[in-house]
Amino acid sequence: MFYTEHVVHLRDDVNDNASKNSLNVNDVFLEHIVKNITVNSKILDIGTGNGFVLKLIKANSLFPVRLYGIDNSKEMVNASKGLAGIDIRLADNYNIPFADGFFDLVTAKNVTRFSAEELYRVLTPTGKFFLREYGEYKGLVEISKLFPGRLIRSRKVDFYAKLLKDAGFTSIEILHLPITRTFPDVKSVLNVVKSYPYIMDYSKEDEERIIRYLEEDQSHLTITSDPFILIGGK
Repeated sequence: MFYTEHVVHLRDDVNDNASKNSLNVNDVFLEHIVKNITVNSKILDIGTGNGFVLKLIKANSLFPVRLYGIDNSKEMVNASKGLAGIDIRLADNYNIPFADGFFDLVTAKNVTRFSAEELYRVLTPTGKFFLREYGEYKGLVEISKLFPGRLIRSRKVDFYAKLLKDAGFTSIEILHLPITRTFPDVKSVLNVVKSYPYIMDYSKEDEERIIRYLEEDQSHLTITSDPFILIGGK
């Protein structure tokens, strides 16, 4: 299992301290979600991790909402325990343990594995799915180019759009949000690299290669990112 207790803590640090971004993509993501919330909307966050997205929604929603999350990592679910008013369960994105048409909105942040058919099933007839992900360079363009052919689940947004269309979603909106991320130091970049499945068979030699690249020029701590937001409606 990739998400050990150590990785859970790494991801917390990454969310809090990783970089200074030229655009806050999370704010854009949240804005699109919040404007679709109505009174008592039922919202599911898949691959919720420590409940980061759900906490943002709860803090920013203009209406009372019913919040649910699922994750297939026991360590992640344990890390989310005690979030008041948020129901987080151990479950898989390919077998969502809720009835047909249960949710008004489903969200996903940095989730590459899910069943579009399951999302379609659990959404109401007017429901929407919001995905915030990275493109083929996984959010670290210059670092990724050091390891051609070795990126784990390197995918363009068209891959996800096709999944939704094939599952029956009829409305697809895509927002490309290219940004730069300036990291405070080499360690902060390495923490991101190690916080999610990124480079296949990642080794000490790979880490040393990244360190050499970052240390050869201070400007290399500013890294291009390739996030997008995809919104699918039934």
